[in-house]
Amino acid sequence: MKEKRLKELIRESVIEALTVEVDMEIVRDAETGKPLKHPKITKETVFLPSFMTQVLSFQEGALRGMQEDANKESNKIAKIYDSFPFLIECLTSVNKSLLELEAPKQTIKEIENEG
Repeated sequence: MKEKRLKELIRESVIEALTVEVDMEIVRDAETGKPLKHPKITKETVFLPSFMTQVLSFQEGALRGMQEDANKESNKIAKIYDSFPFLIECLTSVNKSLLELEAPKQTIKEIENEG
């Protein structure tokens, strides 16, 4: 009987010690998902182990989403970087063409000035 009561007291003490009040900052509207102009701060009493499990799983999902976004952007940058040689070749070609067009213009101007 004493052992059962002792276990119950220890259980209650642990639960009490791990139940804490936290400040929750709400920065997005729950229905629309849009950012709030001013964050709402509320106090909640939570059981720390379950709260941490819930928060960590949310944070893990958010980090995975950020990693996916970063990978997509990295792939875009790699594609742009890979296209540089082609762009340089095109610009060089256009520049040569413009220089070739400029030579006849100079000749025409010289002929007009002579006359």
